[in-house]
Amino acid sequence: MQRIIVIIIAGMFFLLFGCGTDTSKEQQAKQDSTIDNSNSQIDQEPSIKAKKTLNEHEGITEIRSVNNTKTLVVAVKVNHDERFTLKSLEKKMTKKLKDEFPKLDVEFSTDLKIFLELDKLKKKMQTGSLTEKELNKELDKIIKLSKKQT
Repeated sequence: MQRIIVIIIAGMFFLLFGCGTDTSKEQQAKQDSTIDNSNSQIDQEPSIKAKKTLNEHEGITEIRSVNNTKTLVVAVKVNHDERFTLKSLEKKMTKKLKDEFPKLDVEFSTDLKIFLELDKLKKKMQTGSLTEKELNKELDKIIKLSKKQT
């Protein structure tokens, strides 16, 4: 009888312990997304401000953003439970960014493929091997990719 009670208590302990959320990973992801790319030759101040603005939203876990002189492209990863309201989240965040950056064309996406492409572009910018012309070309490619329906 005591063995059954011990097994039940141990099982409940593992169940409760396993269901806890690890907020340190989410906080680390948000901190990583605010790292400034100081090696870049192109001014990324609007990109950094957009990250700070979007970090205030609880459902967003990671943010990647890149801008040139005309366009700001932002891609985010969201919590799993936020996936049901992606359309309203996109609409709300796009409006927020357009209000904050009226002189820039804002492209906002929750698509993982856009997120990964912006991540690759960000890494190229950090190495300093990207000219402004190449940045414009890459951003145009990413924008076309985001508008493509899959």
